[in-house]
Amino acid sequence: MLKFEQLYYLYLVHRFNSVKLAAESIPVTPSAVSTAIHKLEKEIGISLLERTYRGIELTEPACKIAEAFGKVVEQMENVQKIIEQTNSKALDVQDKKHLTLYLSRGYYQGNLTDIFNMFEKFGIEVNIPDTSCGNERYLQFVNDDKDAVLLNFFTEPIDKILADYPNVRFIRIATSRPCVYCSKDYPLLSEDIKEITPKEVLKLPLLMFSEGYDLALPIFEMLETHGKLNIVGKYNNIAVLSAFLAKNKGVSVCSENYLVFGQHFGSMKDNSRVIPIKTEMRISVLVCYNKKLSEETQKILQTIAKETVYAKHK
Repeated sequence: MLKFEQLYYLYLVHRFNSVKLAAESIPVTPSAVSTAIHKLEKEIGISLLERTYRGIELTEPACKIAEAFGKVVEQMENVQKIIEQTNSKALDVQDKKHLTLYLSRGYYQGNLTDIFNMFEKFGIEVNIPDTSCGNERYLQFVNDDKDAVLLNFFTEPIDKILADYPNVRFIRIATSRPCVYCSKDYPLLSEDIKEITPKEVLKLPLLMFSEGYDLALPIFEMLETHGKLNIVGKYNNIAVLSAFLAKNKGVSVCSENYLVFGQHFGSMKDNSRVIPIKTEMRISVLVCYNKKLSEETQKILQTIAKETVYAKHK
């Protein structure tokens, strides 16, 4: 399956007519751009980059692909402009004490810290419902709830949505960075992993868990690629995860044999070995401890817990 990242990099090289300038615009290293395009070459079996006397350039087929994909990017940028015009409506929440923030399952990219901090500054409690449904039902929920705001990545025209759901309020959507592998998050992720993975934790097999959402799956992939974690399973359902733990010398998520990284816990009340992962791709905030971990490890985890603010779950 073609990755958005690869096509987006190809589009940027075509737009700037330079691998170096394309990399600077994101920003990532030029080699990251070239590597992504070379992976795309292998997947589609067409030569996309060639070396000329002017340097590395796109081949003619690559230019055609980039031009076609450019129309998609242009549409996304237009959507972003429309959304920005609605932000003032969405952010008018100073008089409220609580706010419901709906996230579509399709939204898996972006940094939510600034949004949470903004609400906290006004003393507003943010609630993220543990709900799995498509865009249409989310739109109806937000349209009917005067305390709700929708955070989502829309590919359809916003003016059409507003025509059908006039009371919907939006919050910033990062369409300018449409892929989860943006460089802004890579350094943070790498540094965090170095800081919070003492040998004692690394000895434990890790289970990755994202209940009801696909938001954390790209994070899991990056952690796995990083090579520092022993990931033995990925689950998106608490029942399946619990069954696995029960079958493998554990009766719940408190299993002594596994450390679980998760994102949304839902009904997991006794999650003393769960480390939640925030959606902005940094290892997280609300940390539950197991007494058998050393004091050194617990201090490290407590430090992480104090670093950022996490939306309260009801």
